[in-house]
Amino acid sequence: MRNSATALAVVMAIAVSLSSPSFAAADEHLASAVKHTQQAERSAYLGDADGLVRNAEEALTQAKESEKASSNEHTKQAIDHLTATIAAGQKGDTEAARKHVLEAVNHLKQAEK
Repeated sequence: MRNSATALAVVMAIAVSLSSPSFAAADEHLASAVKHTQQAERSAYLGDADGLVRNAEEALTQAKESEKASSNEHTKQAIDHLTATIAAGQKGDTEAARKHVLEAVNHLKQAEK
């Protein structure tokens, strides 16, 4: 009985140590996605379509990396909104882009919880 408890503890410790880097990577990418999405939001308010697209593209890259490391429904929703943000920004429609980037920020903040 004691050996099986020890074996279980060892297996659990290994599982935790192996999963921690992916969660750390997901958190790092998610934090970067939030930062770039907020920068895209500021650019949208300023009417800076180039800055909006540039930051939204970087946020999208980071959000996708976070999603690879640890899947989350809010991250998926943010990816959809960031994609729409980029499309609207490339057309020069900063108002539509601003609406999508606000949704992306909200979903990324929920994903952080």
